[in-house]
Amino acid sequence: TISAITALPAGVGGKVLQCVNNNYTTSATTNSQNTYVTSSTCDITITNASSKILLLANFNIDGAGNNGLYRINKVISGTTTTLYTSPSWFWRNNGSDLIDQMPFINFLHTHGSSVGTTITYQTQVTWNQGANTISLNNSATSHETLMEIL
Repeated sequence: TISAITALPAGVGGKVLQCVNNNYTTSATTNSQNTYVTSSTCDITITNASSKILLLANFNIDGAGNNGLYRINKVISGTTTTLYTSPSWFWRNNGSDLIDQMPFINFLHTHGSSVGTTITYQTQVTWNQGANTISLNNSATSHETLMEIL
């Protein structure tokens, strides 16, 4: 039963305490190099101060002639903190033809927050090489899933 799974004794495997997801349909565009735009966002309220959050996300990018970077932010009570910025491009299109891409990322975060704290996780993208525009969520929906795990 579900209660038996969540009631495993300490040291016996991991536990998923909760899972939330969001389908993000808001379109965004940037033609300004190194200006980040939000590709997906999802909220989770912490139920165990010792837990970690596993973020799984994929997002739709339309771009031509540029290289993209992404970053992951957390937002707590209106304060945004960048948790990770990709060190180099995670997608690349040197051609002039517009292509759609659906990159997938995963990230494990030790949040250090108390029970009841709501954290918003954002994925954002920008471009750092080339001279064209990237657009998000124009031809497909981005998805973000958060799992609170022990």
